[in-house]
Amino acid sequence: HLHLVEFPHTEQSYAGTLYANLVPLSEVLLNAQPTQTTGPQALPFYIVAHEMTHLWFGNHVMPAYAEGATFLTESITEYLTLLLYEEAFGSAAAERFLTLQRTRYINGRRRATAPERSLLRVLPEQHYLSYAKGALALYAIDQRVGRAVLHAALRRYLAVYHDRPGHYPLSTDFLALLLEV
Repeated sequence: HLHLVEFPHTEQSYAGTLYANLVPLSEVLLNAQPTQTTGPQALPFYIVAHEMTHLWFGNHVMPAYAEGATFLTESITEYLTLLLYEEAFGSAAAERFLTLQRTRYINGRRRATAPERSLLRVLPEQHYLSYAKGALALYAIDQRVGRAVLHAALRRYLAVYHDRPGHYPLSTDFLALLLEV
């Protein structure tokens, strides 16, 4: 079961997040493009897919509170959201999703005041890196080495770090597993 709970914009928030099987969403997000229900501009689909991907993947491992943590939480989640787009709407919609991510990255980079950090050292407030560039980078890896190889590394990451109290992986730990696979 999945419960979507809409809250009013007067709550001064617009974000979606995930609590077990509950996704609270601002009415702003659900009503932003009410006629756009498919493709990369389907904001309600995107938000729910992104939050559900956290449940399926990201929330199974708690990364260390360190540089690169949002690569492990948001970049991987955004890449998996892309795959949901591809499955739901086709490869053309997935390409448009990637185009939107490129635009998000370029706009974020243009506004950034600090030098760009590696994804392995991304800071939590650098959304344009952890969401946009991260999705683009993981998709590039998917295309370069093959989806099966990348997904084997993701499965290995979950197998190694899932349900291991006191073990908080770093982004470099994922990179090591990827290189190992």
